[in-house]
Amino acid sequence: MTFAAPLFLLAGLAAAIPIVLHLVNRRRAKEMPFPTLRFLKLSVQKTRRRKRIQDVLLMALRAAVLLLVAVGLARPAVTNLGVLWGGAQTAVVIILDNSASMGMIDRDRVRLETAAAAGRQILDQLGDGDQAALLPCCGPPFPDAGKLDRTQQSVRQILRQCRVGFERANLGLKLRQARQLLADSEAPNKQIYILTDMQRVSWKEEGIRDWGLGIRSWELESW
Repeated sequence: MTFAAPLFLLAGLAAAIPIVLHLVNRRRAKEMPFPTLRFLKLSVQKTRRRKRIQDVLLMALRAAVLLLVAVGLARPAVTNLGVLWGGAQTAVVIILDNSASMGMIDRDRVRLETAAAAGRQILDQLGDGDQAALLPCCGPPFPDAGKLDRTQQSVRQILRQCRVGFERANLGLKLRQARQLLADSEAPNKQIYILTDMQRVSWKEEGIRDWGLGIRSWELESW
């Protein structure tokens, strides 16, 4: 949930006013014995208890009204209803080609850096609760690689730590792994992003086929 005017939430402090007034008005009256009215003692006690309950409920109602007014002025907006039910709307798997060719420099920038920037752009477009996973093609394995994450923090961390490897990328293998990850997800929208410089040797084993998923691939020059 986000707020268009979060400063108005400070007005919620006004909800404490009814509570303070209630505490101030709780001063007990001085008791004076009056023998001729002893038979009214039981009735007065019942009335006092009922009045006390009514005062507490009225205090809570006033505080709730002031708090709701403050929240309303802050203009809350639910960014993703699926989060309220614990479900994700979109599951994304990013395949990152970090083979040796990604260490080359294009337009004064290392290709892997360009691919990592593209990965961060993809993550920025996801909503709250959407799932994301990253599959690097080379190098030592990361503990959280290949796991769908709702916060996307582990994916961003891997993007920062990923380095160029020396072996050949096997994009066909990574596509199969991405397909399996998305098959296990209950998200209605599933997408695979391939960040690669499109070296022919990376597709030697297997090319892209239509699996009914949103598979997107870019040459780095388009970023």
